[in-house]
Amino acid sequence: MRNLPIIFALLFLLSSCDVKVTDFQDIEINEFETLVENQNLAKALAYYDPSYIAAHIPSLTEEIASGLKLGSFIRSSDGRPSYRITYRLDNPNVAASHGQLRQEFEKFIPELAKGHVHSMPKLEELQPIALSWVRSLVAGDSELYEKLHSKLQQLISDEDFHKLQAVLVEEGLDSFTYVMGQYYEEHLGFPTSFAIYFTANSTTANDPLINVNLSSVDGVW
Repeated sequence: MRNLPIIFALLFLLSSCDVKVTDFQDIEINEFETLVENQNLAKALAYYDPSYIAAHIPSLTEEIASGLKLGSFIRSSDGRPSYRITYRLDNPNVAASHGQLRQEFEKFIPELAKGHVHSMPKLEELQPIALSWVRSLVAGDSELYEKLHSKLQQLISDEDFHKLQAVLVEEGLDSFTYVMGQYYEEHLGFPTSFAIYFTANSTTANDPLINVNLSSVDGVW
């Protein structure tokens, strides 16, 4: 029985160490006047491609990326949203760059939020174009599939592409609903683009999330 206090002390020490392994950085999102708009903005920011985020965070290397989690967080007490970075401090690369990473995220995320809000009128303008593209694809538009196939030849085999084509046509997708979008400035050799997300009712499976990426060619989207 004399050993019990020692055991409990060790357990407390171990649990305390576990708590310190993870660190959260919450960057409040407050570009709009209403909570709902800010919550939706925070969710949209959380869906930005990690490679785009990394391109603007100089300290974020591949070795560090495995020790980070990016997302959004809504505070239960008042509903205020934030962009949340979770740091795994048991990753030595994360621990070594922790302070610098926090500074870089603190600087970039507000810039990302402002850029996103500024792009929203254009994003709204492009939604019908993206939706038309999705409807044509699902309807089996042969010309559209030919263009898509030529762009994907280096990424997937002909067999996989035709399987994808068959699945999209046979899923019976309809009633597309806009969910959110993101604006990407030119980076890492990629042109300026918009990513637009829709959900669709499916007659044969769970409702999928469809992502359409639009980039400008000679001023035409």
